[in-house]
Parts: sequence; structure tokens; C-alpha cells
Amino acid sequence: MSTTDRNDIRREVLRYLETREAPVTMSSIADELQNRPGLRSLRDSDLRAVVQPMIVTGTLSYAPGLKIKLGDTNR
Repeated sequence: MSTTDRNDIRREVLRYLETREAPVTMSSIADELQNRPGLRSLRDSDLRAVVQPMIVTGTLSYAPGLKIKLGDTNR
């Protein structure tokens, strides 16, 4: 996966989560992104490879029930 692909996925994950009031599951994020033009071939492993570092850096955070929500986006 290229750096451009990772940046596109990152941007789309943030855009999706900004529209959600409640934390969502990883599968919800994957379903949403895989329906967007240009990301239809997105694999779950590619999504995880982008989301996991975002959790480690605090951009995203885990919520109860293994759900994901926005963390500190000012980093």
C-alpha cells in the first residue's frame, strides 16, 4: 500500500468518524469506506494497518465494546 493510499484511507476514516456521534466498530468503518468510490478494493488488513497507528498516537481511541471514536485530532 502506497503512502498516498494510506493518506486517503486516513482522511476518509477521519471524515467518517467526524459524522458519528457514537463510537463505531471497525466493521462499520470498513463497510462504509468500501462503498466509497476509489476505495472499493480496500481490504480489511489495509484499513487495520492505518487505524492501529491512529489509535496508538491518540488520533482515534477505543471506546467500551471495542468500538472506535475520534481521539485528540489536534496532534
